[in-house]
Amino acid sequence: MNNIQVVERALTLLELVGERPREPHPLHALAAASGLKIPTASRIVRTLTNLGYLEQAGRKQGYTLGRKAYELTENSAYSPALIEAALPAMKAFAEQTGEYICLSVLEGDSRVILHNIMSTHPVQVMTGAFPRRETPYRSVSGRVLLAHLPQEKQNAFLLRNGPPGEEWKEMESEGQLKRTLAGIAQQALLEEKRKEITALAVPVFHKGRVVAAVGSFIPEYRFRKRHKQTILDLLSALPEKIEERM
Repeated sequence: MNNIQVVERALTLLELVGERPREPHPLHALAAASGLKIPTASRIVRTLTNLGYLEQAGRKQGYTLGRKAYELTENSAYSPALIEAALPAMKAFAEQTGEYICLSVLEGDSRVILHNIMSTHPVQVMTGAFPRRETPYRSVSGRVLLAHLPQEKQNAFLLRNGPPGEEWKEMESEGQLKRTLAGIAQQALLEEKRKEITALAVPVFHKGRVVAAVGSFIPEYRFRKRHKQTILDLLSALPEKIEERM
């Protein structure tokens, strides 16, 4: 059976945008990459936008993947909506503690930071040294996200990526890694000590599934007494506040 041409063209355009879903793709670039004439590409892109599979990033800026495209894969980590839901609680945390906070999701085999707010303290963790995209093995937020993957997806990730190695050198075997991830999945808040830093992360649920993680890094000397309790209380309350707004 021959492919229906307009469907094939629409899917080609969606795939092109999906390669970098949050980066605006100008119409002329999509037309060139797909081999379509600009008027043809424009009609298809306009239809996909009207249906919610694409979103216009701004006048003449281009198109990003839309909510409907994420819903096809049951991926609730739709970044604009997720950031909008998380921002008030993240701002409240940052204002009350002065500490760094970030919102992360899994994108493919990477942990990606969608949004962060820097610390306002004179002494702070050099978070600028951490990439916005990295292996989830490396960070507490990434480990939380990996721990909450459905078992078949977690197994597939481990098969593709192998053991953590230097990124999580405490994990000396696959069995130990799986047991550790299973333990993390049972925790409402993950806390790890790293030299003179405390790293924290909590999972964010939506419709019974973890779609994101919120994390923070605090110098150990500051993570004490009342300030410590304030941080733990606010961070623990974040997931419910975010889910209420989604």
